[in-house]
Amino acid sequence: MNPSEKMFGRDHLLRAWLQNQSSRNAHNDLKNYYGRVATAFATAFKVDLDHAPQSNRAEQGHAFGERSDEEDLHRFFMDVIAARQSCSSPFSSYREAPKAICDLYQTFGSRLDEALGKFVAVHDELLLELIEKIWGLTEMDMVSQSDLDQCGYPTESEPDPFDYW
Repeated sequence: MNPSEKMFGRDHLLRAWLQNQSSRNAHNDLKNYYGRVATAFATAFKVDLDHAPQSNRAEQGHAFGERSDEEDLHRFFMDVIAARQSCSSPFSSYREAPKAICDLYQTFGSRLDEALGKFVAVHDELLLELIEKIWGLTEMDMVSQSDLDQCGYPTESEPDPFDYW
């Protein structure tokens, strides 16, 4: 491995997966691009964030039909994702607004944005902790750009979402 080569951690894996999740209903160009990015990260890290890893339930002391710890944690992982995605500013749906709403934004907008930033950051910390507990990826686990390229990372530039409005 080239020491000057860019390295990526589980936080990049999570961001790629989240971007793919949020673009599933987007234009096909965006959906396909972000899908390929997320797949390259998942393949390079050898994980599938959409599913709990398969485990030997007998070794963990689970009876037939009983969920594994990883399955319970994965279900919680998906709940955290849903909670993270459900929170937004009441101003986020406005590109233009009447003066009365603009005035309210002047008073509350920055505080809401700050609170949302903290909300997302705490959820991301929790998601990274869950990634470690479920898939065993720690902050020391890294992949290189070469690894991603070998796993199908797109060679073309990222599409500009504003081109599809």
